[in-house]
Amino acid sequence: SRGGGEAVAAGRAGGASPLAALLARPMEPPLTLSYTMLDTYRRCPRCAFVRYVLKLPDRASDETSLGTLVHQILERFYAQWRAADSEGRPRPGRDELIALGRRMWTGALKRHQVARPEERDQLEAQLRGLFDRLHDPEAHILELERAVRIQYPRGPHRHTLLCKIDRVDDLGDGRLRLVDYKSGQGWKRLLNPERKDLQLGLYAMALAQTFNDGRPVGGSAEYWVLQAGQRGVIALEDLDLEAIQEGINESIDGMLGARWERSAKCQDEVCALLDR
Repeated sequence: SRGGGEAVAAGRAGGASPLAALLARPMEPPLTLSYTMLDTYRRCPRCAFVRYVLKLPDRASDETSLGTLVHQILERFYAQWRAADSEGRPRPGRDELIALGRRMWTGALKRHQVARPEERDQLEAQLRGLFDRLHDPEAHILELERAVRIQYPRGPHRHTLLCKIDRVDDLGDGRLRLVDYKSGQGWKRLLNPERKDLQLGLYAMALAQTFNDGRPVGGSAEYWVLQAGQRGVIALEDLDLEAIQEGINESIDGMLGARWERSAKCQDEVCALLDR
């Protein structure tokens, strides 16, 4: 496909505006798609264009940074917990989790960055809430931060779906528990996952490929909402994978067809600049 500058030049020669020529630029197949990319396109195709075609960087937020740190802490803690469990050693408890969180929070501070006690307190509150209300002392953990690549045929192309699952537990009898940690805002909707939940649907497809030769897996998919100390649970069997795949197909077709319209609900400033 042509670069952005060549597309704009061709658009001028043909009488089209530079913006119209730029927005006529499709993505080049086969696509490599993550949940974040698909979700961004679903919410606002124009934002997906800005981020994944123009490749303009996102502004990192404090919430994003804290969420990344929480995931790193839980990955390390549960790796230690799983190792101790498998070797018959005493498993680490809440005090060890909080101490680990403090060390990793201090280590994550950039040089000359001022430590904010309120951020540390928020982190510790989330870790305590998880251990006191969500942690399962009998859990048999199979996977932590498992990356999966799913081959996804659509038309003449075989696209790739990228998934990274926070945690997979063995519930016995071939059933699995998929856990996704959520540490940010907007968590209330996560307590009642919908049957068409895109993220959990992608993870269910990844579980089927990884653990059951592509056949559906039984068990549960769970959002562990750290701010509330609550979980949103749906049976893996209840996820409407057919509808979820229809949504994925629509996004793929839109990206390849250069359908980059702006959502009426979008409030992104960079996205809005392309309407001027």
